[in-house]
Amino acid sequence: MSEEIKFTEEYTEEELLKMLLKYQKNRDLDSIPIEGTKFFEGSEAHHIDTKHVIYIPKELHRSVHHNVFTGKNMDIINELAKNFLENYEEEKNNTIKDQRIIEMKREHQKEYQRKWRRNHQNYYKNYYKKHYGYSNHINSISQLNNIKKVLKFFQKSIAILKKSV
Repeated sequence: MSEEIKFTEEYTEEELLKMLLKYQKNRDLDSIPIEGTKFFEGSEAHHIDTKHVIYIPKELHRSVHHNVFTGKNMDIINELAKNFLENYEEEKNNTIKDQRIIEMKREHQKEYQRKWRRNHQNYYKNYYKKHYGYSNHINSISQLNNIKKVLKFFQKSIAILKKSV
């Protein structure tokens, strides 16, 4: 027996007719997204007509039984979809504004840290000049670490010399 015969034997004529009608309906529908709408996780495509779709949350889409071919409850679901899109765009704009504010705060904080570091270095330059007569001071952690390494080297050298004597 071929695969087609097995397939048709599993379904009654009534079930095959329903499947054929469903396939025909789906073939008549296009899925062209309205400009500005994109698929997101947890969304479904809602046909506002037989050609155009809007992506709305699955729960919202299934909250009202509707039919694009008969027009049943299409005015209700389309109004809900329109309200969702308006709120979604507003939320998206607010999120962008919040991100800009956060970025501005970060930039302000970085600038404050730069100014503080500059002032701190100037303070120590003036302190060394005033008390020791020169402005050469340790101005970075790497210089301080290098000095510590040299001191450790000399301490080890002195310890070796003491042992040998």
